[in-house]
Amino acid sequence: MSAITASARPRAMAEPRKVEARDIKRRDELAAEERELVQILDSLKKSLSELYAQFGYMTDAALIDACAYEILSVSAKYAYYLRRCKERKICAV
Repeated sequence: MSAITASARPRAMAEPRKVEARDIKRRDELAAEERELVQILDSLKKSLSELYAQFGYMTDAALIDACAYEILSVSAKYAYYLRRCKERKICAV
């Protein structure tokens, strides 16, 4: 008779994990956050497009400066939300 060592024993099958309500709620929350990120990105993209169009029609130096700063501001926000999407591996745009 040979003794069975601990490493040679067959491993027990892992029981399937039960899906609980909190897991479903968490998944729904994540999906809602992802949708929100995509909506914010779309909104910022539209804002940038509008700002670039406005920039082309500006004639006053002060308005040109204001529009340029706003373009920089919205571009920074867009870059931030795009980075968050990439971190979460969300294909948005």
